Amino acid sequence: MAKVYFPDYAVASASTVAAVDNTTKASGWVNMADFDYVDFIVSTTDATADTTINAKIRSADDSSGTNAADITNLAITQFTAAATAKVAVLRVRADQLNTGDTHVECLVTAGNGTNGSVTSIIGLGFGQNYGAASDYDTSVVVEIKSI
Repeated sequence: MAKVYFPDYAVASASTVAAVDNTTKASGWVNMADFDYVDFIVSTTDATADTTINAKIRSADDSSGTNAADITNLAITQFTAAATAKVAVLRVRADQLNTGDTHVECLVTAGNGTNGSVTSIIGLGFGQNYGAASDYDTSVVVEIKSI
């Protein structure tokens, strides 16, 4: 019998790719009971020289974001002037959540600039606790293909 390989990560959260300017964009809330850690990949392009980008991780009591609060030291160094084509990865482990919290999200804020920035957020969950990681993919994942 041939071995069956499963991805060792799940697309736990994904935002739409969209222009942001003087606003905040959030990933979906991820249940950390399903993963050992989540890498949030923040990708920005086309930022104008006067646009700033900030990103941070917050934890909450549930998937609705009840009592959401920043997790200390889980924020990027601000992308500043001409932040074209920059990527940051914020990794959060299940043991780093604020006391009593179960869910995490990545929050990206674009400062007020001329044209803002095109930004996306992808959350990859690793160390799934039950079965194949792909079983935990968010609903926006429409296809997984490998050969």
